Amino acid sequence: MSRIFTGTALSLTLLIIAFAGCQTATDTGTTTGQSDAHDHDHDHDHDHGPAGPNGGHTETFDQPGYTFEWIHDDTAQLVKIVILDESQKEAVAVAAESLTLTSNAGQEPQVFTLAAVSPDEEGKASAFETKDGALIVALGLGVDVSVEIDGTQYTKKIEPHNHDH
Repeated sequence: MSRIFTGTALSLTLLIIAFAGCQTATDTGTTTGQSDAHDHDHDHDHDHGPAGPNGGHTETFDQPGYTFEWIHDDTAQLVKIVILDESQKEAVAVAAESLTLTSNAGQEPQVFTLAAVSPDEEGKASAFETKDGALIVALGLGVDVSVEIDGTQYTKKIEPHNHDH
């Protein structure tokens, strides 16, 4: 019993420490959780890449053609992914109803579905989002992103996202 309690307490403590200083962004490009004077030019254990048009983290899919920006608001438990052009500057509407994030950190894979936000009359959308506290935790442990665009599966592994600030 003591082992289980100690292991659980240690795991929760590590998760709290990992996310305590994480700067979050909203879809308006403003940041929460830290002062606006926070310049983000300090050294820590991962590379954010260039900031996206909405202030989020940018990634390049493993397949050429598209990139994406991922935004998380830990307080609101919101995760949003915006499909971008290759220059990572403009949102690109794609014909996809959803995209998935898969966490393989536990004993069983956990799949999170992000639904298209405000698709146009052709069913195209550039943003996909969900509110899920478990996904906020999973982002810290690393997830696999997957979306089908025009018959091609686009994938990318988001490495564990731990902040030290």
